[in-house]
Amino acid sequence: LSYKKRNAIREIDYEFAGKIFLQFKSRFWEKPPFESGANPTTSNIGIIGGATFTDLPIRTIVYPSYYQGTSADKPGILLVSYTWCNDAKKYAQFSEKERFELALKDLATIHGDIVYKEWVPGKKNNKAHYWPNDRTTGGAYSYFGVGQLESLVGAMMRPEECIHWCGEHTDIHNSWTVGALNSAVRVVKEILLENLMSDKWLKLKNMRLLKYWNGNLEAFEDY
Repeated sequence: LSYKKRNAIREIDYEFAGKIFLQFKSRFWEKPPFESGANPTTSNIGIIGGATFTDLPIRTIVYPSYYQGTSADKPGILLVSYTWCNDAKKYAQFSEKERFELALKDLATIHGDIVYKEWVPGKKNNKAHYWPNDRTTGGAYSYFGVGQLESLVGAMMRPEECIHWCGEHTDIHNSWTVGALNSAVRVVKEILLENLMSDKWLKLKNMRLLKYWNGNLEAFEDY
């Protein structure tokens, strides 16, 4: 590998992140607190979509919006905790069961004891994932320090001989799913053009899948 490629691989860091999903018998958060019995300090109306940010260890609660149109008395899954960086590290030492319990405790601080009444316990109904413990990734997403995006992304994107590089860390939309998808499209383009199949790339580019693609297909043309 070239010096720039080796340097980029060595310098780009992978960040910590964790998510805890809990299932509840009803979506009590969608109801006004006076109706559900939840803690009235959160909102006078129900919460559909959006997030709560707190200084508690769970940090961020993300409320789903895709249940709209169905009764709030039906079950729902809530992203009770979304943490990253040092906040995510705090959960690393705990088992999945312990993470459920810790997240539930913080959620009760915000929404009240109704969370214990409505929670559906068990590993089948709940999920906690800590990305650094995932052997297939070793981290959640790439993290670029000051000036690194400009100086390193080009080197990460550039193919070397017959090796092509993709993944969210090789796109200007790094750390997001769209970055990973953009990079996959870019590598397909590289391979087709390198093998003198520009006609196939033009055909693919105008197919429905890419015709309405929101990613920038021409980004880093001169990398």
